[in-house]
Amino acid sequence: MQLIKTLMSSSLAPNLVVLSTNVKPLVRLKPMINAYEGGFAAMDKSLPIREMLKFVDLALRGSIYLSSELRSRPEFDRKWIEVLTLKYEEGLTDKAIAQKMKLSDRTVRNYWIRVQDSLGVYDEPGKELRIQIEIAARKIGLIN
Repeated sequence: MQLIKTLMSSSLAPNLVVLSTNVKPLVRLKPMINAYEGGFAAMDKSLPIREMLKFVDLALRGSIYLSSELRSRPEFDRKWIEVLTLKYEEGLTDKAIAQKMKLSDRTVRNYWIRVQDSLGVYDEPGKELRIQIEIAARKIGLIN
């Protein structure tokens, strides 16, 4: 992910092709990909070779191709993803997240509501909401 970010931040804007067994984590970079000035293709490596070559050609011509599972997902603000990462990978409380991100506690709570809505996770009796958010976020690749 870091290599892709670095390449996409380059002033040269090289054409990129990402071939992976799991393209879901690229959803974190979707805003960056959509604004990218070079060609970009992300695809599952289980695709038939002919289909892969078609998408590689698109990238070489400067177009952007994202698999249907990435295109159909809502975009997530990078700050929302940072909140998820700080909570579920570093184990921080909302108050600690607010301090680390230099935000108010209220803003962090609002981010949680937006993440919850974007993931389509709603409060259900007998289920811990934050755990349901974590499961949904991991399932679509927002966090590792």
